[in-house]
Amino acid sequence: MSAALLMRRVRAEGKVPLAWSGGATGDARVPLSGALAPVVVALLTGMRISRVPYASTLPRLVASGTIGQNIVGGDPVFWGTGAARTCTPPDGKRRRFRADGRTRRHIAACRGPFSAALLSGGTLSATALPEFGEPAGIIAQFHRPLRPPSYNLGVVLCPEEEATGSTADARSCRPRDGLAHLRIDPAGGGGVRLLSSLVTPDIEGVQAGLDAILSCRRIASAHPEILAIAAAYGIPSLPLVEGRSPGLDWVAPEMDGDIDLRIADLFAGLGYP
Repeated sequence: MSAALLMRRVRAEGKVPLAWSGGATGDARVPLSGALAPVVVALLTGMRISRVPYASTLPRLVASGTIGQNIVGGDPVFWGTGAARTCTPPDGKRRRFRADGRTRRHIAACRGPFSAALLSGGTLSATALPEFGEPAGIIAQFHRPLRPPSYNLGVVLCPEEEATGSTADARSCRPRDGLAHLRIDPAGGGGVRLLSSLVTPDIEGVQAGLDAILSCRRIASAHPEILAIAAAYGIPSLPLVEGRSPGLDWVAPEMDGDIDLRIADLFAGLGYP
């Protein structure tokens, strides 16, 4: 029913109402995944996009990013969306997410099986699972590398890891002081590039963010959307996860495991062991 209501609204308004991750309208920089969502939907539909809030009584599309848990009310249609165990509802009080009947969710696709289980309240059967995938990766069908990669490794920082006043250019990023895991040895770090996950919310910003990733032969990041983009372009990538012993480790992706659920969800959705 939610999908039919969404189509009716799209036909009536002539544009796609879309909720995506990112700061408030007018912010200088937003996450690449948030900036990509309206671009990908516009490219696939050939229609204009209107941004709508997380909380609404109206039908709307919800795409890329770990935002499913914050969508409240009405008839949202989820398309490749991720979800987390905790949510921040409109009252601002963070709490454990529980799917309930106040929001009539239609799950066309999810980032992976854990998001599907969270958004459905665990009611999905093995025969009724939605498609899995991260919409950010679809951009690889429309934008190709401009030149061969020139860096051996690109490390995409989280916003809280960036130094205050770091440039808005995704191709140049400076980490905060005291972050040992982001310290580059000047003698041997010429092949390592530190990248921002934030871009200006326009086509130029999206292209700059993508080209920065594509300039690297390998990618390391804690962002599932960044890893999905790397996978779509065939770039080997490594998740940066907290709370485990240093170095490489083998972890089974589990709903209640100690690995970042977003990463486990993405890898399970991609079919990685």
